[in-house]
Amino acid sequence: MLPERPREGAPAPVTAGAGEPVSEAAQPLAGLAVRLQGLRAFYGEAEQVKGVDLEFNANEVTAIIGPSGCGKSTMVRC
Repeated sequence: MLPERPREGAPAPVTAGAGEPVSEAAQPLAGLAVRLQGLRAFYGEAEQVKGVDLEFNANEVTAIIGPSGCGKSTMVRC
């Protein structure tokens, strides 16, 4: 089976491994993927996450590390 010819002026499709096209959803994004501004989280009356500002870029791996109970999982759930 021959591959489809791209429309004139259309960008070339991204391919994986053996030249198979990658779905549009799987193609890399550019710029920011997530931005947190002044994130605050409460458990009852107690503020557990206090004013977190972070930016996560698209197509990058980010590790969130810290001691037990510092709010890592709470931040991700938010």
